[in-house]
Amino acid sequence: MLAGGIIPLFVLPWLSGKVAGGYLGALVFVKAKVKVIRFILSGIMIYTSFQLITDGLAKFYFIPKIPGRVSLSIFLIIMVFDAILLFIAQRKEEIKGAGRK
Repeated sequence: MLAGGIIPLFVLPWLSGKVAGGYLGALVFVKAKVKVIRFILSGIMIYTSFQLITDGLAKFYFIPKIPGRVSLSIFLIIMVFDAILLFIAQRKEEIKGAGRK
């Protein structure tokens, strides 16, 4: 820190965000269902793989660089599609559970 490798002005917000995010994340994940978390993480992984593939292709000049607005739109489309799949899966589970009773 004395040599300038770590700047305290940037570390303080980062550290406080990490602590608050870890605390709130632990509270949310304890109450959330595993299926919901699985769907959210699968959507994020699909988007991340899309970003990595398009960035790699853009660096080799096979495709043009994708603008931020398009990337955000694709992220939102993936998350909406993921939410729809989650809703359908939960409805099937409710119907299946109601049939057993």
